[in-house]
Order: sequence, then C-alpha cells, then structure tokens
Amino acid sequence: MLLILLLLLGAVPVILAKGCQPITIPLCKGVGYNFTSFPNSYGHEKQEEAGLEVHQFFPLVEYGCYEHLRFFLCTLYTPICQENYDRPILPCMELCLEAKKRCSPIMQQYGFRWPETLSCESLPTMSEQASSGNICAAPPDTPKQTNTKTSSGPSAPRPHVGISVQDLQNQCDCSCQPPFQVVNNPKAMVFNAIDGDPVSGMCYVGNTDVSHLRMFVLGPMIIYFSLGVLFLFVGFFNLWRIRNEVQKQHPGLCNASKLTNLMTKIGTFSVLYTLPALFVILSLFYEQHHRPLWEQSITCTCANRKANAGDASFMLSMVKSFCMCVMGLTSGVWVCSRKTLISWKNVICCLGASRSTAKYQPADVLYAKSDFSSPQFYNTAMRQNHHYAGIPIAEKL
Repeated sequence: MLLILLLLLGAVPVILAKGCQPITIPLCKGVGYNFTSFPNSYGHEKQEEAGLEVHQFFPLVEYGCYEHLRFFLCTLYTPICQENYDRPILPCMELCLEAKKRCSPIMQQYGFRWPETLSCESLPTMSEQASSGNICAAPPDTPKQTNTKTSSGPSAPRPHVGISVQDLQNQCDCSCQPPFQVVNNPKAMVFNAIDGDPVSGMCYVGNTDVSHLRMFVLGPMIIYFSLGVLFLFVGFFNLWRIRNEVQKQHPGLCNASKLTNLMTKIGTFSVLYTLPALFVILSLFYEQHHRPLWEQSITCTCANRKANAGDASFMLSMVKSFCMCVMGLTSGVWVCSRKTLISWKNVICCLGASRSTAKYQPADVLYAKSDFSSPQFYNTAMRQNHHYAGIPIAEKL
C-alpha cells in the first residue's frame, strides 16, 4: 500500500510557476516551439528588447545562407521554455558552428564579422547531454562535430527533433550487458532496439519506436502469456482429476487434503502473477495504439485538444512499471514460505554443528513369531535342550 501511495503521489503533476510566456517576436513565431522565458542569456527582461536585437539578423535569414539560422537565433534570444524542465533550453554548439560555417563567409563579403554575441564556446554540445544533464536544441539534420569541447567517441547519426539527448542510447548499450541478454534480447540488440525509459530511467525495448515495442515486447509477451495460461489450465485439470480419484479410492486418506492445499497455493500464486501480467499486456497494447497521438499532442501545435495526454502517458508508465515489479514480488512471496525458513534454519544449524563425533544408530533386531504351543515345538526343540525346558525362546533372524 505504501508503494502504491508513493506512485500515486509521484503521478500528481507539480508544476512550478516558471514564467513561461508565449512568443510574440514576429521572427520567432512558428519556428518550432511556442513558449519562452525571460530574462534570457543576454540579460533581456522583455521580448521587445530581444526582438529589437534579433531582428538585426533578419536580412541574413532572408538571404538563406543556412536553413536553420532562424531557429538558431530564436533559441538564443528566446530560449525554449518547458514546464517539466527548470532551465531554459539553448541551441547546441553543433548548430552554432554549422550556422557560423555557412553564414560567416556571406557576412565577410559585406564587411561584417561574426558577432561575439553569437559565440559558440559557451553552448552545450549534443554529446555531453547524457553526462552533464544540460539539454540543448538542434534540428534533426545537424551534423555532429568532432572538435567540440568533449568527445564521447564516434557514434552513428540518429534523428532528434527539437531537443536531443544524443548519447542516451550509447549508455543503454553499455549498461545492458549480460545477464540482460536472454532470449529475445540478441535480436533486439541486432536491430538496435534498446533505449532508455524516460520515466523510470531503465533500459528497455520500444520506448521510442512502436514497431520495436510490437515486435520484441508485446508479441512475445502475448505468446508466452497464452502458453503459460494453457499449461496452467492443463495442470489444474490433471490435479483435479487425480484428487477426485484419490478421494474415491481412499475416502479417509489425508493425501487428498494435502493435494487440495497444493492446488490452493498454486491457484493463489497464479492469480497474483496472472493479473499484473495481463495488465502489463493491456497497457502495452494501449500504449502502442495511442503513443503516436501523445507524441503528436506534444510536438504539433494543432493537437492542443489532447491536453491531458502527457498526464495519461505518465500515469500509465508508472502503473506499468509497478505491475512489472509486482510480478517479481509474487515469486518472492511463493519462495519465502515456512518450509523455506525451516530449510535455511536446518542448513545453518548443520553448518554450525561439529562434524568430529560420529553418530551411530543401532540396527533393529527382528523377531520371528513362533507358535510355542505347537506340538512340534515340544516334541523336538524342548526335548533336545533340557536347560530351556518350559521357557519359550524367540528365534532371531
């Protein structure tokens, strides 16, 4: 109950008043995001002040030296503001270097130098986001530079829209090593389907690709669940049939009651394991169907009618993670029984006992039943031995 209460409390959205405001600068309207926060990195307190300065670069934007120059300038003067992130999001250094590379020669043709206000050295890089936590913004086709401040080694280019956590997948590939690979994981690694869960932070499959979720998670889980339920019903049917046969042949035998207790334990464990597994399957099925709509409601301005989509996806992810943990807890409850504790107690006692003294158990002496009153006994054995006349002697085998 405490864990459920913590999950419910964590699911309640706590949004602090950060001062996110809609963008009113004409140059930055419709650039790919709608909200900004002030003051910005240049010390501007109002959008009017930032608008006067950023509009000085309007001729360069109209010239078309770089297709993402408008996005780069707007993220500098009107940084991205998100209610679930406590800092303004600036452009990535790679975006700044690409803009400088393409537009600086054009400015030099007209006698201008690249301004110091657009310096790239203080901006975060795409490669250091996962390690430092400084998120930056860049379009999908921004090339990754090799001469940035920090280098994390070569990595294949991957698309990122608006905000990129570039090396998150590299960290998952390093942390999800054996014994994480079991049955389906080699195939998931071949298809590069392992990614990070944005809620729990655990490495999983299908967090960013619905097709991987269907192929490597939902499909195998439905197959395994169906086979498990089938075998469970077959086992219960056979146990029930054996129990009825035992009761018919031996009505007073206590083995039937023991078999009934075993069936009760197996049934209880099956219910405790089956219900969370079924809920996980249903939540994954619901997620793979509605995730495109959730992502569209966040990235697309025309999908504002899905206002509660983020809260629904967060709650579903929390409850899904909780049900995955419950399935393991049921196994622990099954193992941690009274017999398990007694077995561990016996093992500990045997380890602590002395092994030097040998324990011997005397052999049992079996006596055969003799009929001392038979005429043959008196006529043969008793006549041959006069010392034991009239004294019955048991025969040892």
